[in-house]
Amino acid sequence: MKLSFRMISKFALGLVVLGYFMPVACSMNGFGIASVLMQTNAFMGLLMYVMFFAACAGVGLGVVLLLKKQPPVLFDWIAIGVCMISGLIVYFGNSNVSLQIGGILIIIGWLGSLGTQIYSKLKES
Repeated sequence: MKLSFRMISKFALGLVVLGYFMPVACSMNGFGIASVLMQTNAFMGLLMYVMFFAACAGVGLGVVLLLKKQPPVLFDWIAIGVCMISGLIVYFGNSNVSLQIGGILIIIGWLGSLGTQIYSKLKES
C-alpha cells in the first residue's frame, strides 16, 4: 500500500479529532468547551462542533482514499478549510485563552494537514 501526501493530509486531521478529546483549554476537552459556549454564545459553540465534524469528515476522506477511491480534491480543501476557519474564529473570539495539550495537538493537525495537502497539490502539477 502506497501512502500519498493527500492521504497523509487526511490522517493529520485525525490529530485534530484526537486533540478534541484531550484537555484543550481551561482543563476541558473540546466537547466541554463547546457545551459551555453553547450556553454563553451559541454561535461559537456551534463552531466548535463544526470544527470537530469537519475533521471527522477529513478522516473519512482518508479512509475513502485507502479504499482506492478518488473523491474530488475540492472535498479535501473544504474539510481542511472549514475545520481550520471555525477553530480559528473560536480561538480568536475568546481572549486570554491558554492552550493545553489538546489545543496544541489540534494546531499541529491543522498545520500538518494543510502542509501535506499543499505539497500534494504542488507535487501533482
